[in-house]
Amino acid sequence: MKKTLWAMIVATFAVAMCSTAAPAKKEKKEPGTVVSGTLAVVKNDKGEITGATITTKSATVYNLLMEDLALAVKDFDGKEVSAKGEVKDEAGKMSLTVKGGIRLAVEPKAEKGRKGGKGKKPAGAGVPAGN
Repeated sequence: MKKTLWAMIVATFAVAMCSTAAPAKKEKKEPGTVVSGTLAVVKNDKGEITGATITTKSATVYNLLMEDLALAVKDFDGKEVSAKGEVKDEAGKMSLTVKGGIRLAVEPKAEKGRKGGKGKKPAGAGVPAGN
């Protein structure tokens, strides 16, 4: 009887230990620096994008390095952007290896005006012409 009781206790303990979920691993955030400033596209004589830079408010210029650079920067020329990545200073020249893409630093504001017929009508609206 004692052996059966001990066998049941040990079996229950073993099942409990095996079924305990392993603690979830914490996701590591990618280390990186966020650089914000004005993006400038560099083009060759044929008009092809060959590079891009971000100039910060403190006048630091970062050369951008990333895959598919031309696709990523073509719509951001002259706009305020932010990009996160690894910064390197090589002989006084700053570079940013972008990881995660380039985003507008300031979201464009919604266009002012009437929305779907809601809101106040302009003065004179609804008044037939010629009255």
